[in-house]
Amino acid sequence: PPVTWGVLDVVGRRTGYIRIHVFNERATDIVITALRRMQTDDVDAVVLDVRNCKGGVFQEAMVMASLFLKSPSSVIVQTIDGFGYQVTHTAQDQSACSPGCLLPLTPMAMLINGGSASSSEVLAVAMHDNRRAITVGTPSFGKGIIQHTVPLSDGSALTLTVGEFLSPKRTHVHHRGVAPDVLCEAAPRPNALQSDECVIAAVHALVDDPHGAAVGAHAEQG
Repeated sequence: PPVTWGVLDVVGRRTGYIRIHVFNERATDIVITALRRMQTDDVDAVVLDVRNCKGGVFQEAMVMASLFLKSPSSVIVQTIDGFGYQVTHTAQDQSACSPGCLLPLTPMAMLINGGSASSSEVLAVAMHDNRRAITVGTPSFGKGIIQHTVPLSDGSALTLTVGEFLSPKRTHVHHRGVAPDVLCEAAPRPNALQSDECVIAAVHALVDDPHGAAVGAHAEQG
């Protein structure tokens, strides 16, 4: 499945955990189902995990980001096409549900690493720059370009680069990546989440900093 999720007891906190494997046409619907269940379960925190997620559908990442941003005018990303034409994409432009519709006050963290690329970075910069989540892990891959794949009649495909995306604060992601607020270099442990060091680090950071004051600190904590 494109998304797996569960509710865990991490350092004594009831924690919603959502791992995004790929951003495809089903991903946001699964995340909505997960968030509704977590809302019913009254979780203390939510951890979004895009470690080693290479991306997927660009539009899907923007729609997913709109789930978490409280203001309709919140900027998700800015895009620039090959002619230099710039577009600002906001939460109200997306159609998943009303902006910030689920768990609007629940502290959130995002796990990133060098395998987090493309659409994963769209979600990461939207959450980070809007101070909706702290980022935990290592710097992301740095693929800030938008590509379309065109199938050809011989069964092959042509991939075209059609633009670049910038963060809401207009910082470049391509070849730079997204820097974490809290550094955690431990490898993911998908079969032992309650002992995954970065999941634990994320929940500890949220317990210590529930209102996100660390957002933008860029790995000044260990």
